Formats: sequence, structure tokens, C-alpha cells
Amino acid sequence: MHLVAGQQYGRYEIVDDRLAEGLSGPVYHAIINHDDGHREEVALKFLTNKLPQVRQYFMNEERLLKKAEHPHVIGFVHSNVRDEPYTLATTFVYAYSNKELSKQKSETIALQIAEQIGSALDYLHIAHPDSPVIHRDVKPDNILVDKATHDAILIDLSVASHERFALVDERGFGTPPYMAPEQYTGHEVPATDQYALALVVYYFLTGDTIPTIKPPKIKGMESNDPQVYQAALAIWNTEFRQQLAAQNERIRKNLAKHPTAIEVFLKATAFEPHDRYSSCAAFSMAMHEALRNDGAAFAAPSMPISNSRRSTMISIGAIGALVLIAVLFLVLGGGDTPDVNGKATPEQAAMQPTSTLPETPTTGGIPTVTIEAGIPTSTLPPIVSPTTGGREVTLSQGYILRAQPGDGSANALGSGQALEGQKFRVLDENPSTISGDRRKWFNVQRINGGETGWLPETVLR
Repeated sequence: MHLVAGQQYGRYEIVDDRLAEGLSGPVYHAIINHDDGHREEVALKFLTNKLPQVRQYFMNEERLLKKAEHPHVIGFVHSNVRDEPYTLATTFVYAYSNKELSKQKSETIALQIAEQIGSALDYLHIAHPDSPVIHRDVKPDNILVDKATHDAILIDLSVASHERFALVDERGFGTPPYMAPEQYTGHEVPATDQYALALVVYYFLTGDTIPTIKPPKIKGMESNDPQVYQAALAIWNTEFRQQLAAQNERIRKNLAKHPTAIEVFLKATAFEPHDRYSSCAAFSMAMHEALRNDGAAFAAPSMPISNSRRSTMISIGAIGALVLIAVLFLVLGGGDTPDVNGKATPEQAAMQPTSTLPETPTTGGIPTVTIEAGIPTSTLPPIVSPTTGGREVTLSQGYILRAQPGDGSANALGSGQALEGQKFRVLDENPSTISGDRRKWFNVQRINGGETGWLPETVLR
């Protein structure tokens, strides 16, 4: 099917011509007209692929997102799974280019992704109604950094595994080079996502993408005979460990300026899942401590300025065909794995809803907007003595204490300190709001430490 900008499709108004062509079908930037009259920007995905497996992936994501409630998991807006073609609408985020963010090699960006995406993954593993839900495809292309709030958002739950969704023989499913060893043999566990998250954080910290590990081709790995399979698996494990050792050397070399952080990365990417951290939150806390020990200042990064409203790739709730090619390569034992990072695939856009669209000029059919500034480098407020008055709240998710409402810059000693379970006192019960961000922001002070800053109501309890 083909829709064009300005066309009406049921309750949707198409904003842009096709944003992407995923495996399930086309994805459009649209506005949904809700029954109560308000309008909201969405990424609208269609299911036009008739393959039963693709249909199952589409339905899997629709069900998971419908039940999900987490500030760093892409939001469900609306779906139609009664009348064909099926559709899935998710919140629309004007996102930065992850490629540009990685060029900054920013400790603050890397830590924020570790904390926020780690929090989202722990939610899927522990608190989602269908938990444990294992994402299985954590990679930079499935993370959006919102231009409005500078928050990191996890997208694409289509291939996530859980007890209610399991396809036969999905060994080798994922995106190299972010696949943990157990993923190649189909034995994913929650720590599988931690392995991938660690390599994503490494990418944002160093700008380096780890080369793909080529799974060993061992006769007997497909055998149904337990003895034959176990013997083959032992050889497979030995050869894979050798490649993992080479990966570790690359990590050591590129993180020479962060010697303490090296050990954190090596633990999070250990061969055996039980040798990794107990949770993604534990990994992010260890990463924060390591980076601080290595002298990280967590200064506000300089976000790139872009004149494009769509500055990152779109893989909203869709499996890219290129990813499946890589998957089939792994399962069938083909030649060199395609590099799924950096290819000229359509841009991402999952995106923060707004009530109206800005009036903007268009270039080649794609609306553009001038971004006046990225994350401002503000003067960080001093640390003061803890206050004794005000309502006490607890941080429910890993989050960075902000210098200003909605601002991505970290407060003094705030980056990474505002982790799950930290207690704060609300200094002013009158919240602040900013344009493009529906959340209410409260001025708070950390009880154990005294740092002041801003946190959104969505992460407080």
C-alpha cells in the first residue's frame, strides 16, 4: 500500500510520505485523531507481509507494548488487529542521530543510556505483566535519544521472547555484534540483554563498533543425539571463547583512558550469563562508579544540531530485513555477516507526542525544523546541605538528576547518583513544565548527599 502526505487513513492523517519499509510493511509519520478530540503524532506501522512468522512478530510487539508502562519503553498509542491491514501506532519521538552522538564519546551520554535503557530492560525482565521478557535485539538502532527531553527510549519489541511467545528453532536470532554467546544457541536469559547493553554503552563511550564474532561451524551442533550435541557444544564453546578473548583485547585497547570501566565491561560481557551482573541496574551502578573513579566529570554533552525532524533511523516495532538476513546467515552458516550498523536504511522516528505540528518548510517532501540548541551547558548549582522540610519521594527508576526541567545536562555529582531507590525531598510542590514534554518536573534535593536538581514525576513514587 502507498499513502502520501496529507492523506486521511481512517482516524490517521499522514504527515510524511513513507518513513520506512520494514519486514512487516510500511511505516508512516502520522497524526491520530483520538475520540476525545485531541491529536497526537505517531509512528504508524502497517502489517502487509503475509508470512505467518512476520504476523506473529507483529502481534507479539502489539501485545507487549499494550501492557508496557515504563518511561523508557516506547509508548503504545493505538492498534487495529481486527481488520486488515493491521496497524500499530506508537509515540513519535524527534530523535538525535545516534551516529552523531557516538562521535562525542561522551561519558554522560553513555551513562544515561546505561541507566535508562538498563531500567527499561530490568522492567521487561521483572515487572512487565509477561515477564521475564527478553528483548533479544538491544542495539543502537533500537535506542532513541529524544530531542525534547534528551531521554533514551527503547524500541522494537517484535522479537522479544517470553513464555507466551516462542517460535520453533530460533537459534541465532539477533543482530551481530550485540549477540551474547547463548543467543547463538537459542538459550537466551535476561542477562543476554545486559551483554548487548554493555556493548551499546561501549559504542557511545568510544564510537567503536565491536566486530562481529563469527559463530564456529561445528559438526554435530544440529544433532538430536544429546551426546553428539554436547560434544559439539563443548568444542563450539571453546572456539567462541577464543573470539571473545580477542573482543576483550579490543575493549581494553579502546578504553585505555577508563581502566576501571574496562573490568565492568568485561564482567557484563562474560561468556557465561551467571558471571555477569545480577541486573542491568547493577551494571549501570558499577559503570557509574567506574567512570567516576576514572575521572569522568559527566559534563553536559553538546548535542548535535540537525535541520531534519527525522535524524535517526526508524525501526519502530519492526524487524529490518537486513537483520533477518544476518539471522539467517547465523542459522544456516553462511558467509560474512552483513554489517547492520551504518547502512543507508530509512530514518528512525518513534517520537514524543505533541498536540499540533509546527509550521515548517519542506524539502523533498520531508518536513524540516531548525533546532535552536541542543543540551545547554549550564552553570551547575552548588551542593548544599540537605533540607529538612518537604515531601519525601523515592526514585522508582534509574535516572539522572537534571540541572533544569527537561534539560539533559547532569547536575553536579548528579549523573548516575539518582539511581533506583535513592530518596529525595521535594523543594517546591508547584511543578514546572516545558514545551514538547507532557511530564511535570519537580525541584528536588537528594537526602543522602544534598545535591539539588530536577526530576520528572514519572520516575518518582
